[in-house]
Amino acid sequence: MVEALVALILALLILQLSLKALAITRQVETSLVRSADRIETLRLARSVLRQELRNGTSGIDWGVQSDSIWLRAFRGTGFVCPQSEAGVHLLVAWEGIRRPDPAKDSVLLLLEDGSWVVGDLLDVEPAPIQCAADSARAVDYWTLAGAPTLPVVMGRVFERGSYHLANQALRYRSGTAGRQPLTPEVLGTPSSVFLWSGTSAGLSLVGTDGEPMWSGWIAGGGP
Repeated sequence: MVEALVALILALLILQLSLKALAITRQVETSLVRSADRIETLRLARSVLRQELRNGTSGIDWGVQSDSIWLRAFRGTGFVCPQSEAGVHLLVAWEGIRRPDPAKDSVLLLLEDGSWVVGDLLDVEPAPIQCAADSARAVDYWTLAGAPTLPVVMGRVFERGSYHLANQALRYRSGTAGRQPLTPEVLGTPSSVFLWSGTSAGLSLVGTDGEPMWSGWIAGGGP
């Protein structure tokens, strides 16, 4: 009986130590995951916003509120090929982040006389031929809603959207669509805010536990 009692006490002690070790291990894992998510959130927020804002002009292409940034984000440039005819169909050598999407993109057209006009892009299709002036770029057919008054030299494509610090994450809204999360949900909102000073934009990020994560400028260099 004594030996059985001792064995039972030892078994209970080992079980208690094992459960405690398991709890500590899970705590460490949770802490590591949270730290990794915060690092990833900070990396994504800074790199994405810096890339988006550096191609635009403050007040014209983007603007800042405490919880959001609206922008007309540059997506690429299409150079009209020499063999393209004037009219609503353009043969274009494309260079950009992605192929233009008529459903959410707007386009500024540079005309032969150096003036810019807003174009209405109806359709974009891959072209089975090469551009006579540039064989390295992808070539597309652009269909416009109406023919410009002068031949088109180039088109710059923009996407209208906004970035938001909401529901514990950095989120992006394209046009009037819903806000899609870009980062893990580790941000304290509304404690995390966008910063604004003159023509400069920045971030002040706070974790869900209220601990500051990072604060600094992402465009314009600061005040």
